[in-house]
Amino acid sequence: MRKLSRFALATVLALAAPIAGAQSSPAESSPVVGRYDATRDAAVDIERGRAFAATQHKQVLLVVGGDWCKDCRELDRVFAQNADLAALRDRRFVLVKVFVGSENRNEAVLARFPKIDWVPTLIELDDAGKVARMTPSTEFHTAEKLDAAKIRRFLESG
Repeated sequence: MRKLSRFALATVLALAAPIAGAQSSPAESSPVVGRYDATRDAAVDIERGRAFAATQHKQVLLVVGGDWCKDCRELDRVFAQNADLAALRDRRFVLVKVFVGSENRNEAVLARFPKIDWVPTLIELDDAGKVARMTPSTEFHTAEKLDAAKIRRFLESG
């Protein structure tokens, strides 16, 4: 029993050593908020996103919506199915999703921005945290579907 315990301890230590010495990548230390969460403090998330974006020479991209929203889920699917589109977004922007829904309307933080009439709405912030542009997902529609080419043009034009 004692030999097994020493072997188990040695195995755990051997496996843990590379992990303990590993440096965290920028993505791991990024304040990116990649999912909608009604319990998060959107104001804090936005400020963290702005601070991190400044260190990375990127802009902040807010995506205001919720997991209850069909277009929000479809936008997530478009990025998941188009790795190059997600990579373009991540090269240019720090993503911060801001939940809006019956559980949390985030009225205080969203009052800083023009009225949002549709979700998801994408809001690009400038270096001062002001709205550089604001686009509802209806601008990315072709018929009833979100069009990856239109999303790409938005991401490239910022």
